[in-house]
Amino acid sequence: MATLREVFEWATRHHQAGNLHQAVALYRQVVEAEPRAAEAWGLLGAACQGLGQLAEAVRCYQQATQLNPGNSRDWNNLGLALLHQGRLPEAAEAVRRALAVDPSYALGHFNLAVILARQRHDEEALTHYRRVVELKPDFAEGWHRLGLHLLALRRASEAANSLYQAVQLRPTWPEAWTHLGHALGQAGRWREAEGALGEALRQRPDFAEAHTLLGNVLVAQGRLEEGTASHQRAIHFQPGLAEAHHNLANALAAQGETEEALTFYAQAVRLRPDFAEAHNHWALALRNLGRLSEAAEHLETALRLRPEYAEAWTHRGNVHLEEGRWTEAEHCHRQALRLNPELPEAHVNLSNALAAQGRWPEVHACLDEALRLRPTFADAYCNRGLALHAERRFAEALAAFDEALRLAPDHADAHVGRAMTWLIQGDFARGFAEYEWRFALRGAFVRRLAAPRWDGSPLQGRTILLHHDQALGDTLLFVRFARLVQEQGGRVLLGCPSVLAPLLSRTPGYDVLVPGGSALPPFDVHAPLGSLPGLLGIRLETIPRNVPYLFADPDLVRVWAKRLRSVPGFRIGIAWLANPAHDKWRQRSIPVRQFAALATLPGVHLVSLQKDGEAALREARIPVVDLGRPLDQEAGAFMDTAAIMTHLDLVITADTALAHLAGGLGVPVWVALPLVADWRWLVDRDDSPWYPSMRLFRQRRWGDWDDVFARMVAELR
Repeated sequence: MATLREVFEWATRHHQAGNLHQAVALYRQVVEAEPRAAEAWGLLGAACQGLGQLAEAVRCYQQATQLNPGNSRDWNNLGLALLHQGRLPEAAEAVRRALAVDPSYALGHFNLAVILARQRHDEEALTHYRRVVELKPDFAEGWHRLGLHLLALRRASEAANSLYQAVQLRPTWPEAWTHLGHALGQAGRWREAEGALGEALRQRPDFAEAHTLLGNVLVAQGRLEEGTASHQRAIHFQPGLAEAHHNLANALAAQGETEEALTFYAQAVRLRPDFAEAHNHWALALRNLGRLSEAAEHLETALRLRPEYAEAWTHRGNVHLEEGRWTEAEHCHRQALRLNPELPEAHVNLSNALAAQGRWPEVHACLDEALRLRPTFADAYCNRGLALHAERRFAEALAAFDEALRLAPDHADAHVGRAMTWLIQGDFARGFAEYEWRFALRGAFVRRLAAPRWDGSPLQGRTILLHHDQALGDTLLFVRFARLVQEQGGRVLLGCPSVLAPLLSRTPGYDVLVPGGSALPPFDVHAPLGSLPGLLGIRLETIPRNVPYLFADPDLVRVWAKRLRSVPGFRIGIAWLANPAHDKWRQRSIPVRQFAALATLPGVHLVSLQKDGEAALREARIPVVDLGRPLDQEAGAFMDTAAIMTHLDLVITADTALAHLAGGLGVPVWVALPLVADWRWLVDRDDSPWYPSMRLFRQRRWGDWDDVFARMVAELR
């Protein structure tokens, strides 16, 4: 009969050979015969763990450590078994016991770091990873895990240093080369990243993860087509790699192929439903398309999957801001900064939410912090310029825009901000030239036509297409320049939104009106309406003032003359809501209660020109003439409104398209403006060079409409 020692030796030999079932059977014979054999209990636990029998492994390790508390290996193995069961606090405690026995136990530090990282005790995990490589400098896996942990903590340069150590120790390790390339890319060291990823692909040409990370590096350098091809190769080698679909979507979005990008974001989340980053970037693409409600849904999903996802919180805030919900936007940005105080984008985004509320000292504090974190952050300088512009500190605003453009010469928002600052001061020569950058803004409408852009030279019989490129109010403002183009000796086609075609059918200055959606007649050159002042060399003193150039339909004028005959006294048409599509619509809109003071004046009767404004007027208890049916629905945009305006003594409106309609018709109009209004109203003027019949009433303090309407009431008296 074999001795107990011989059985134990047979068990260890089977264990070492990988014959785990035989090893387990023999170890059991040993511990049944000698229940206090601590070493046998520990090895039985290891064999059971190798077979995936975790509960039995834990029981064996517990027995071993109870019999011999001074065995660091058994404590460490117990911790690993508990880790695999998901019992993280118990696992950490077991490995700590191993390190209490042997503080220089490198594998124990390694395993404790893994457990702590799972528990998101990031700094403590980092301490133990560092201790691993101190104790065992030739441990490539230790350097690798340290690098990955640093990468997860967004400490990309340190991560790259650690991963470089890993590949030095094990040069034929494509995964480590790939992660090194990722870290170098995150650190902005593009060429080095490209080299590391190239080495990974040299060792393993079909490595999909390396291909898609290389694609990210190429896209970051502006090499969009190469990056796209690299992502496509990743998908070819591994069609189920969600990250590759996500990264390809990002590359397509960067090229303006947003609709196609949506397809790949959808595929990424089909492959990996818990892919929070894909939902986040999907939302950004939808936001760029103006689909805010869908963007919000994807951000909510991203935050449900990862409540600590700071970037998604700040992007959610941006959607709230575009919806005009400033308080909610501020909350989201502050939540992002609670999660990651060193996220410069969140500081800049918070500045936008605060700027919408006129809280300028806080705006500048946010931008100071963003620039402390990233001194070369062009967006922060651009936002500083916008804030200074809104504070009427125009020289300082221009300096901030200049700095943004020094750092990022193609920063469209900074170019347009500079244009607005020149234009509002009446510097049309520089302002309109810079205004052309509006076509590079996110979400800008760009018409792609085969014919060349007009350069302003004499037309000499050529046909030119003038086409709208902005909102309805801008079209009504700039259409006056068609007459000057016609004087250049050519044939003028006027393209306009189809809804404006009935109104503009009576406007002079063109040969053929082309409503949106109609087939375009042949033409030789084209120009956006908003570019005409620059092309024509318009200056403040040469703005065409040949008003009226808009005309109401005579039949509708007669219809509304009869309907308004019963309205006696001084008739004032009112409108208070600016276009919600405008990013500053809330600042430009007026609380409807402000009009109550006008209604109390003797002989004054208010006529609402605001679409769907009846409920707001009832709630504010303001007496107003009910025109009986929705305006402009049958006749076309502004058609009823234009006819009604011809029968009014005065129009009082917020900065909206109705101001341009009234001004273009030549009817008396007062426009209530915020402290710093749109560029076309200039500064410190109560008249408008665009419209002789217009008066401007400006806020003297941010958000103070009471003073504006008190002055109006005094004038009306």
